[in-house]
Order: sequence, then structure tokens, then C-alpha cells
Amino acid sequence: MASFMIRLSGGALLCLPVMVAQAAGTEQTARTQKEDTLEVVASPFSDDGSTENTGSYTTKQMTTATGLPLSIKDTPQSVSVITRQQMDDLNATSLKEILRWSTGVSESNYDSERSSFNYRGFSVDNYQYDGVPTFFDSGYSGGESEIDAITLDHVEIVRGAAGLLNGVGNPGAAINLVRKKASSLSPFARAELSAGSWDRYRTTVDVGTPLNDEGTVRVRIAAAGERGRSFMERHQERKGTVYGTLEADLSSNTLLRLGADYQQNRPKASTWGGALPTGWFSDGSEINWDRHYNGASDWSSWDTTLSTQFATLEHEFDNDWKGVVNYTHSRQAFDAKMAMSLGGLIDPATWAVQPSNPYAGRYEGYRDQHAIDMKLNGDFTLLGRSHKFVVGNSSAWQHSYSTYRSATYSQQFSGSLRDWNGGQGEPEWSDKMPQMDYRTRQIGIYGSADFSLTDRLDLVLGARFNSFKNTTTTTANKVTPFVGTVYKLTEQVSAYASYTDIFKDQNLLDSSGHYLAPIEGVNKEVGIKAALLDDRLNVSLSAFRITQDNLGVLDENTRELNWLQQTYHESQGATSKGVEFELSGELAQGWNAQLGITHFSLKDKDKVNLNTEQPRTRINLFTTYQLTGALRDLTLGGGARWQSGIYANVTGANNGEFVDRKAEQGSYVLFDAMARYKLTPQTSVQLNLNNVFDEKYYSQVNFYSTRNYGEPRNLMLTLKHEF
Repeated sequence: MASFMIRLSGGALLCLPVMVAQAAGTEQTARTQKEDTLEVVASPFSDDGSTENTGSYTTKQMTTATGLPLSIKDTPQSVSVITRQQMDDLNATSLKEILRWSTGVSESNYDSERSSFNYRGFSVDNYQYDGVPTFFDSGYSGGESEIDAITLDHVEIVRGAAGLLNGVGNPGAAINLVRKKASSLSPFARAELSAGSWDRYRTTVDVGTPLNDEGTVRVRIAAAGERGRSFMERHQERKGTVYGTLEADLSSNTLLRLGADYQQNRPKASTWGGALPTGWFSDGSEINWDRHYNGASDWSSWDTTLSTQFATLEHEFDNDWKGVVNYTHSRQAFDAKMAMSLGGLIDPATWAVQPSNPYAGRYEGYRDQHAIDMKLNGDFTLLGRSHKFVVGNSSAWQHSYSTYRSATYSQQFSGSLRDWNGGQGEPEWSDKMPQMDYRTRQIGIYGSADFSLTDRLDLVLGARFNSFKNTTTTTANKVTPFVGTVYKLTEQVSAYASYTDIFKDQNLLDSSGHYLAPIEGVNKEVGIKAALLDDRLNVSLSAFRITQDNLGVLDENTRELNWLQQTYHESQGATSKGVEFELSGELAQGWNAQLGITHFSLKDKDKVNLNTEQPRTRINLFTTYQLTGALRDLTLGGGARWQSGIYANVTGANNGEFVDRKAEQGSYVLFDAMARYKLTPQTSVQLNLNNVFDEKYYSQVNFYSTRNYGEPRNLMLTLKHEF
């Protein structure tokens, strides 16, 4: 099936331009060149928040925070957007490559195939597809962090709790994946060929065309195929993605949108936990691992398959109110047969290890989700002033299921870890054993309104009534309120304040094998925002305070309930407080930039630092500039990501036994660079160089006491053509 998927992607890449070329024969393509973007005539139903073909690092409006179509300046929460243009400039091809450039994020790489993202000290599992909530669990990954960027128009991030639309108030952030749409009234096609370090190759095609002369029925198909090695020895990746969407204007006021995507990831020599099993020799001295070391066996793999199907019906009423019904079904399946890196006591002279066998396990499972969201929004008049509102119903059903198989090795590994080449054969697997069978049902009714109290002052009020049920707990009649206010200091500058509740179910276990109680707390925030240069540049400064009870924190005394499950305890009075600054957009003609600065502290009621494996301070900057005059076809760019040090208490060797040790990574900075040259109005070549100065650093210091290195210097060369 994996090879079929790669062939399917490749076939689509070759055949789709032919379809568009044929369509173009009957309708003249309208193109206007602006910087490096292709502008097309769009359907009247096209979303004002779309970023494709704008060449911008910002967006006109967002709905992720409140459900209301508000500009960034008028949204009373910290919000960010990674636009299509920024994705292209970064050559970000997966969700994890996109999010690592968002303000305030820290990325934790559990192993070669799994990543989690954290904001304000908390892990994020609240995601949306086009505003419809969905749930990602990085621990039982179905490949979510590898979602291909070929499907996305942009990504919206709301930092802090956003329970009004999600149903649960995750204190870290909510992330909305906004898909590309078939809104173009003229045929278009784009193709890309990429080659880079470690024999990585990628090919993409993105085409769209109207299917009738009136342009009332439109289709768009995109596909991507990728394969290559990574910086870790023997590790290989193969990915294939196909995405399609169809839009039909049922009337001048009604739009139907249908779509689906399918993605397969088929890696080899995947690590289970960190590629590096430990940081110390048996005598307690530190191990200076080679960055290319891979503790996985050759047969180890974490195969994932992601698929979604969605349908949207939009209707604009005569009074300019708008009704939308969204349905999404998603399924993330995985088959992971893994071996934990060879660890144990490592002799500093010979690098011999005891015990000499990796711990192996095989997990098979899926996460199946159905979600439907129905909402009505528009303007209304009250006391002589115009106001905005949205009301809706959002329901979701999820079933997570997995099995586990243990393993028995017929022979042990003997020799030095220096000679480890992953060649130990696949073990004999036991019969399947149930490992997880977890169901949730969530039904919510929500509403919010933006009241224009004066020409300068707006009050945003919202609430969600939520009925939540899972395998172990039922929570009914839970109301999540939201209160926000925005005061217009000038036409370009506003100040805001907001308050919302936090309620989040946890599927974490304590040392007794019981699920932790739901997280409860509050999120408070104040800030100032500015929309400058005709709204092409957004600037914001905010301060936040988050307090929570029952926060799940890794139990340092009993880190593992068994080999299958890390254990946690409930921390009371956890408080995250800090400041954030962001600048995004166009500083001048042809000069785009995005700058994010975050600093926070996270402590419990006893002033003990929590989640110390996440950096407390982070700065990220990326900018591009299109030259003028004789060099107008050249665009240069670059960026930097700096983060403060991290540490974690782990199990490590000293004096011939395992004891508590501290795993650390000091502060570091990574520099990236890019250059793009337009060979013709339709063809360009782009070079991206990452980690320019080849910084050596740990991207993760504690997952079952293992660790990972971050990527060394690497490059990617991409040829792009627009038909």
C-alpha cells in the first residue's frame, strides 16, 4: 500500500497539469504578477481570511478565538498566523516545520516520528480543521505532526485558553488548520521539484479549474510525494499525500464544499524514544554521542495513515447573516513495531552495554473522530448601534483504540555500541493485548457577541454550555464563559483585556493506574495591538496569567507505571505568567517580516518550577526582502530562533548503578537563510539553508530518560513553475 501511495502521488504529479492545460484551452487564464505570487480571480464566496496569492505575512481576519470574523487588532486574545507565503519562503512542508516558527512555541521531539508543541508551558492537543475542533494525541501518534503543508492555506494560533469554540479550554493554545479552497474562477497549475541534503527529494502539484463556463462548479487537486534519508544513520522517510476539494455555487447565496485528503508515512529505522539512550557512561561521565547515531533497529518503523473527509454548506441570507454547517470525519491509524534504544550501563572503555537487548513492542491502533459544527453569524442593531454575533452547536465523537504486543529475542546483542548497526533481527511477537480503548462524546452550544458600546469601546461576551462524557468520567452542565474588551486608542492602535475559564479532560494515569482529574482554572490577559501601514503590518504586546488545578506533571519518583505508560501526578495551583510580543506583515514594499518574543514562568503553589524541559524564553525572527531595479527578480531572506536553556530530572548511570541525574541543554540559537530567483515570470528557483552555523544541540532531553539531537546544517533546492 505504501508503494502504491507513492506511485499514486507521482502519477498525480505528472497527470494533473494536463487536465489544467486542457481546461485552459477553453478559458483564458488571468494572471497579474505581484512579487512571486500568482493572482487569480476568486469566487464571491472566497474567504476574506485566505492568505494564498496575497504575498503577505498576515491576514485580514480570524475566527479561531471567538467565532466572530475579527481582525487581529480587534481580537481580545493573543493570536498569530503563519501564511501561505511564509510557508513557501521557509520551505515548510509539514505541520511541525510550520509551527516551529510560531510565536511562543517550543517543540518536543519524542523520537524520529513524533513531536508535540507547547505554548506558555503547556502541551497542545486542541486543533481545528477549518474551525471544526479535532483532537491530536502526540503520544499515540497517527502522524499528525507530519501533516503535509500542500493541503493548507494558512495556520491560525490562539495562545491561551480557547474553550468557547473547542469545548475545552486548553491553557496552551488552539491551532486551526485552514485548508486550501477551490475558489479560483480561472484555471491554474503549480508544480515544484525539490532536492536536498541526505538524498531528500520532493515533488508537488497543485491545480484548480472551473468545471463549467459560468465558474459555479470548481475543483482543486493537490498532491505531494517525498522520500529520502535523515541525518540519523539508516533512518529513511517516505511520504505521500493527495488532497481534493470541490465547490459548487448552488445559488447566488449558497455554497457547497466537499473534500478529502489521504496521507501515508512509511519510515524505516524509526526510533522509539530518543535516538540516544542515555547521557552517561556507567561511571557517571558524560557521553559525547555522534549526531548521526541511531539506536533503532533496521526493522523498526512507525507507519501512519491519515485521512479526512469534510463537507461544508454556507448560505448568506438577505439580511447579510450567514449560516454555516461543517462536518469532518478524520481517522489516524498507526502500526508501530519499535525497539527502545540500547541503553543500560555502558562501559566507558569498551562501550559494551548491559543489558544487551533493546526493549521491543508493537502498537497497532487508530483514532476515529466525527465532528459537526452549525453556526449562524451576522450583524444586528441595538440602541442605535451595529453589533456582531455568532451562535452555534458543536458536537464531536472520538474513539481511540490500540493493542500491544511484547517481544522475545532469540539472540542478544554483544559487542560495543560503536559497532551497533541496527542489524539485530526482528523478534517474535506475542499475541495482541488490549492497550487502550477510550471514547469521548462532546456536545456544546455556544454564542458570542461583539457589542459596540461606543465608537471606541467594544465588549465581547461569550459562553459555551458543554456536555462532556468519556470512558471514565461524565461532566455535564459545564459552562465556559469568555469576556473581552477592546478599546480603540487611535484608528490604528487598540488595547484589550480578556478572561476565560479552563476545563480540560486528561487521559494521563497516576502511579496507581487511575486517570487524573480534569484540569480547571482561569486565563487572564491584557495587551495592546496595532494595525499599521494600511493593515499590512500587525504588532502586539500582551501579558498573561494562567492558574490551574490538577495539572498533570511527570512523576519523578515513579516515572513509569510499566513500559507502556509514563505516570503523572496532579499539581495544584500551577501558575503560568509572562509576556509576549509579535510583529508580522509588511514593513515596506517587498519587505516581509515576522518577529516573536516570549518569556514566562511556570510554578506550582509551592513555587516549584514545572515542565522545565520547555524553554522559558524564546525569540524567533524571519524576514525576506525582494530587491529592486536590476535585481528585482531576486528575493533574499533569513531567520534566527533563540531559546533559553532547559533541563529535566531523569534516570542516569553513576558509579555502576542507576540514580537520579539532571539532563540539560543550554541556550542556543539557530540561523536559517533563503534566496529565490525568478528565472521567468512563471519559473523560480529557491534555496533554503537551515542551521547555517551547524549548531549542535539537544532537541529533547527527557522522554523515558532518552534524548535527541536536533538537525545539523542542511539545505533544500526547489524549482517552481506556474503554468
